[in-house]
Amino acid sequence: YLKIPSQEMKKSSKLYQRFYSFTEKLLSGMDRQYSKLIRVSLNHRKIVIFGTIGLFIFTIFLAKKVGTEFMPYQDNAQLQVTVEMPVGTKVSETGKVVMAAQDILVKNTPAIVSYFSNWGYGSEGLMSAFGGEEGTNIGRVTLRLVSKDYREKNIKQIITELRPLLAKFPGASIKFSSEDFMSRMMTGGGKPLVLELRGYDLEDGKKLAEEVSGIMGTVQGIKDIEISRKEGRPEAQIEIDRLKAAQLGLDIQNIARTTRDYLDGVSATKFRRAGDEYDVYIRLKESDRQSFSKLDNMFIYNALGEKIKLSSVSKIKYNYGPVKIERTYQERVLRVTADIFDRDLGSTVKEIEAKLKNIKIPDGFTVKFGGAREEQQKSFRLLFLALILGIILVYMVMASQFESYRDPFIILFAVPLALMGTIWFLFIFGEHLSVVSFIGMIMLVGVAVNNAIVLIDYTNILRARGYSVFDAASEAGRARLRPILMTTVTTLFGLLPLVIQKGEGSETWRPLGLSVIGGLLVSTIIVLVFIPVLYSIFEQRMKKKKEE
Repeated sequence: YLKIPSQEMKKSSKLYQRFYSFTEKLLSGMDRQYSKLIRVSLNHRKIVIFGTIGLFIFTIFLAKKVGTEFMPYQDNAQLQVTVEMPVGTKVSETGKVVMAAQDILVKNTPAIVSYFSNWGYGSEGLMSAFGGEEGTNIGRVTLRLVSKDYREKNIKQIITELRPLLAKFPGASIKFSSEDFMSRMMTGGGKPLVLELRGYDLEDGKKLAEEVSGIMGTVQGIKDIEISRKEGRPEAQIEIDRLKAAQLGLDIQNIARTTRDYLDGVSATKFRRAGDEYDVYIRLKESDRQSFSKLDNMFIYNALGEKIKLSSVSKIKYNYGPVKIERTYQERVLRVTADIFDRDLGSTVKEIEAKLKNIKIPDGFTVKFGGAREEQQKSFRLLFLALILGIILVYMVMASQFESYRDPFIILFAVPLALMGTIWFLFIFGEHLSVVSFIGMIMLVGVAVNNAIVLIDYTNILRARGYSVFDAASEAGRARLRPILMTTVTTLFGLLPLVIQKGEGSETWRPLGLSVIGGLLVSTIIVLVFIPVLYSIFEQRMKKKKEE
């Protein structure tokens, strides 16, 4: 049977023909114009070479304005406010301040999903186990917000607005954190800026920490400065006369256990009802626990059942409990930590280092950066090594394929051109050089050379057919422009979602997308002109050497 095309098929065919004719005309025009551009570039090789060198030097200076950080900041839609009262504050007083802070936060924080508060000691010291602090003088307010897609401001902007509202509580230290609990568990918690003061003397360490803290307070963008070593808590210390206690038939363990039971209580028995069991605790009534002076009148029973006053075998002194002493590599360490707002980690650290040169560090002490800065330096060193190894491996593979050392060397010039594009895009879009963007730069080593390989390979084929250098470079560019544009455009569109997405976690992948897109786009534009010019220079020199 003979099938007659329908009217719709004829219309579709006409549209396809029009589209094909339009695009073919456009691409053919691009081929011709690019061929002319190569010929003009080959006739003005010095301008192309020195112009590219000038752009590279400009990029080096521009790189100093691109901030550095360890990992990109993420908006996890969670905000935690820590309220720290003076040491020794009662739990009830801390609770009043925490609840007042909660009221202010709830009224002034947009798009809250849920919130809760806690203060004092948690169950089994859970917060302490994961790096958080607990105590009768410490409380927290945690707020969960809607996803950043549904609010106008990010977490750091919200914190900036809330900070002055919570400055009205006298004696209270208010600290903000936007890391969620799982993030602190996975990354070890801590603030991005950490200064480690290593030394033995506790008093000298305390004075040095206060001086360093004061210097950090003068640096723009630094907030919530904290010294890791806290003042000791006030306590009553019972000093036992061991000889007298032994003569009266008492031992240290018996005295300590009895005193604890009087004050904290002891589970004496269990109450059973309807199949359920309830612990029954016994301790002194509240009036007998309100004053330390009544400790002297407490009775301790010896092995013979005799009652002996606590004051007859001990003295009570009022002092501060011992401070927590941290160690790193068997050295005493004191940490000064802080958060950074509206600045990158690299420039902040440089400014602090410059100011620290003006202080006198006590003998036996060293000051160094830890935390995110330390991890950043380690990661950058390893990633830079990976970048160099990647370049070497790519060169070795190309050398084996081309059976030449010269052509792969020319092709490798596409790598610094790609890195130029990465720096430009990070600067334009306000991103920082981090571990993620560094990984994007390593990816470029394998991606950016593809366009140069296509050009050089076909140029060599035309040279073998007897074409001159100028004609071979011009014709190779015209013939290979379309495949180069095809691979470049498809790669760029494939990476575009990493840049334009705005959901939770997008901050992590955005620098990676910008690094690769910027590097590939800029390197493609420059490579199409620079590589043919560089190839012609090497060919001309090789020809002169052969003639000599």
